[in-house]
Amino acid sequence: MRTHHQRGIGLLELVIVIIIIGILAMATSPLMSIAMKTPQTVYNQQQLAAQGEYTLAKIVDDIESITGQNATALCSSLVSGNSSFSFITGAQQEITYSLNGSDLEQQLDDGSNGCITPTANSKAILSDNISNLTFTYLDQNLNLLTGTFTARQIYYVQVSFTYTVNSLSNTFSQIVFLQGSVT
Repeated sequence: MRTHHQRGIGLLELVIVIIIIGILAMATSPLMSIAMKTPQTVYNQQQLAAQGEYTLAKIVDDIESITGQNATALCSSLVSGNSSFSFITGAQQEITYSLNGSDLEQQLDDGSNGCITPTANSKAILSDNISNLTFTYLDQNLNLLTGTFTARQIYYVQVSFTYTVNSLSNTFSQIVFLQGSVT
């Protein structure tokens, strides 16, 4: 008697292997999708942190340049929680930060006429995708100033804003000591 040996694979085995490969592909595709998105998410988080920290550092540097604690040094209406802040630096330059939509604008003026409205040509967008910009004023004990107060009572300015990139957002905040503040 002769035995008949089959060579190769049959159609049934081939179909079973294709089905198994399909099932494995369906099971691993969500993992592959997550793995592909992770580097982009990390990059977006790094960009968010870098831009937010740069923006905050720029504002803080300018606020630290206020050299006097008098009525002409602080130009904005003194209400804690304002979304704009104007002041004159030691170099007699007026700087105003304000939110226009989601753009954080920096307005510059030579300050020669005291606190006046800067010209449109002096506006620059410092950062976009900003929301919830607030400037609050604190006394020498870091207590929030509310109600009626004067520029002489302000020892610290707290700046806070939220920066958003590709559905990621982070809030940046810092309290700045006014250099001209003396007890």
